[in-house]
Amino acid sequence: MMASCIKLDPARGKDHLDNMTNADTKIAVIGAGIAGLSCARTLTSAGYDVHVFDKGRTAGGRISTRRNEQGLFNHGAQFFTARDPEFAALVEQWKTRGLIIEMSEQPAQLGTPDTTPPATRRYTGAPAINDLARSMAQDLAVHCGIEITRAEQIRGKWLLSDRAGQTIGPFDHLAVALPAPQTASLLTEVRPVRTAAESTAYAPCWAAWFTTKAALTTGWSSAFIADPVLSWAARQQTSNTQTGFVLHATAEWSADNLELERPDAARRLVEAFQSLIKTRIDTDYLRGHRWRYARVTKALGQDCLYLNDRRVGACGDWLRGPRVEEAWLSGRALAIAIIEDG
Repeated sequence: MMASCIKLDPARGKDHLDNMTNADTKIAVIGAGIAGLSCARTLTSAGYDVHVFDKGRTAGGRISTRRNEQGLFNHGAQFFTARDPEFAALVEQWKTRGLIIEMSEQPAQLGTPDTTPPATRRYTGAPAINDLARSMAQDLAVHCGIEITRAEQIRGKWLLSDRAGQTIGPFDHLAVALPAPQTASLLTEVRPVRTAAESTAYAPCWAAWFTTKAALTTGWSSAFIADPVLSWAARQQTSNTQTGFVLHATAEWSADNLELERPDAARRLVEAFQSLIKTRIDTDYLRGHRWRYARVTKALGQDCLYLNDRRVGACGDWLRGPRVEEAWLSGRALAIAIIEDG
């Protein structure tokens, strides 16, 4: 039976969760992005034995920062907003703790856009946006570098297999917090979840980040860009002798050039940026990354999915919509559905 996940009610909040704890119940969460971490934190706060698995080197998913001697590069999600009262209250806590800052100026608008992004309060890293994910992962049992390739329910318990062939489990509940295509692939035998995941859609995004000794005076710190190649550019925190930027390509260009090698894609983005600002750029350091599932373009329109009879569910931005806030709310909704199932 598919449970339609409940709308979150902050008034029920902590007391409701505290009264339903069960330390003997083991739960696996697949994916340590914002949705997975939100789900895991809510379940852990309720007293469950929760284990999070992610194939990445660190938690965070698309809330990602590259750190090296050149500086810090937030090459995934650039910022997020807060509209839901519960999430907005949490954002204020993150600000107080110095994990994030409110962007002091609205991004510039370059080119002639079809639509102008509204002026709103945007939040970003202080300076590393991934510090937010690291904080959310604190005190959780997060196992990075483990790619779960199979999930099988045997006699009511979930067994997981990783790419190395190791069996992990058993678990009483399974929560999948992966992009929809990966969710559908992992839960092939769970038809309701697979079918729902296959009905959604994503747009990809190529990202590049670089440093140069040139000053690159632009008059702005970040910008939305209306251009055939570029959609976004933002200055990054680098050493005193260098200037650093992160560039994002448009969804259309990224889709058309999805299988480029990383150095080639990064070089083309820098060439487009040179043309945009009409300044030659000699890079000292240049890297690229392909976000295959960067932005949800067709969401399911539900808080989460949970099957009571199979004790398995899914959460993420592909359910609610393409924003960090939606991923957090979806993860929390799935956790509450699991708690209410007992």
